[in-house]
Amino acid sequence: MVTLNVALTALRPRVIVAEPECGGNGALAPRLDATRFEVVSCHREQDLLEQILERRPGALVYFIAPQRASDLALLVLVRRMAPELPLILVARAASAEIQERMRSLHPACTVLRPMGDAELNEAVAGAICGRWWG
Repeated sequence: MVTLNVALTALRPRVIVAEPECGGNGALAPRLDATRFEVVSCHREQDLLEQILERRPGALVYFIAPQRASDLALLVLVRRMAPELPLILVARAASAEIQERMRSLHPACTVLRPMGDAELNEAVAGAICGRWWG
């Protein structure tokens, strides 16, 4: 008889939550269901890139701040590094130009705040399973 010992984290998809404007006080990561996802929170651009290179996540949840055009430039780089990575973009109201630039990133899902915890968790699960790809 063979016994397999598998760590619980190996069974949960790894999800990176990036909220650069929050400086360590992000609101999205605690809202993800830790029983469903292994959540890694990043608040600096360098940390995000290192986490993606270290171990490819199942999805990236990224909060786009209204006045941070650098967020979109960073996400273009992320797209080049990991073109198949499901992106869940979370944004407040954005201008038509920003919305168009967001669409050009081909996100699995774009969610406008405010949103419920269930909506966020289902968006992440759906993106990982490919249900949000259109």
